[in-house]
Amino acid sequence: MLRSGSPAALDRPILTYEQIYAKERQGLADPYEPCLVETKEFLKLFARVYGVKIPRRTLQLYSSPSFKLLPLPVHRGGYKSYYLNPEHTVRLAVIVHLQKKHYFPLNAIQKVINNFPEEHYRFILKDNLTGSEILDTALLMKDGYSMKDILFRKVSRVLESIEEPYWKSFEKLGNGAEEAHEQFVDEALMKEARSYIDWLKAGHRQKIELAEMARPGAEFSEVLGMMRAIERGSSRRK
Repeated sequence: MLRSGSPAALDRPILTYEQIYAKERQGLADPYEPCLVETKEFLKLFARVYGVKIPRRTLQLYSSPSFKLLPLPVHRGGYKSYYLNPEHTVRLAVIVHLQKKHYFPLNAIQKVINNFPEEHYRFILKDNLTGSEILDTALLMKDGYSMKDILFRKVSRVLESIEEPYWKSFEKLGNGAEEAHEQFVDEALMKEARSYIDWLKAGHRQKIELAEMARPGAEFSEVLGMMRAIERGSSRRK
């Protein structure tokens, strides 16, 4: 995030919501165009991009010392405040997502915001990680681990579920054989990794994606509706 008052931030053009979407009819509108946006226009832009209306008071609270979720807006030409697009926009989207999708309390959101690198916010907004994985990822990154480390571990857990090496190793080795157990799991994962490479080379990933795209429109809409209903039910149970 650019700091308030930094030359790079203050040199950006000041745009309104209408100006940002002026080229929408030609399909050229870029809601993430780097610019400065006044508070009212920023809230309109956020509602358009993310479908959530945020009150001005809430926006101010997020930047307050008691919340510390959003950096303060920048100032140019007197006392007028401007928000940075896309930095403030995406940061606010992450905050809202953690609140509404995962029901994070304030202290958990603060941990994510303080430790989760902004260049990886897409993993949160695209639901590549569960709520517990988001928080765990933030804490692991605080300890110096990279996103690749964390995603590879997630892949490892998925591959483990194929052959269930964890439970097989306990059947074979018994409790207490930690070193032998870890070696067994690593060997099972390497075996599945080689199998995954062969699967990719055979073109099965593309075949599955093409099969999904080729589903009849009615079936696609029905399945999509089912998925959304499942997601809504999952959110209500949290």
